[in-house]
Amino acid sequence: MNHPNYQFQVMGEAAYSPDGVKQLEDLGATEVIVAFRNTYEGGSDDRTLESMIAEINWYAEEVINKVG
Repeated sequence: MNHPNYQFQVMGEAAYSPDGVKQLEDLGATEVIVAFRNTYEGGSDDRTLESMIAEINWYAEEVINKVG
């Protein structure tokens, strides 16, 4: 859908693979939202800054670069 006032934002399992992102795009998604921590599990977030950066880098290399 190409409407300047319309956005289709998606979260979900498909957002974590190049094929999934392409499928979402084909369905009309204009933005994919990803998170690297399941906030529904509760508890403290004990990840280090380095591990968080590694997760973002993984997503960039394995998904964003391949969807390009």
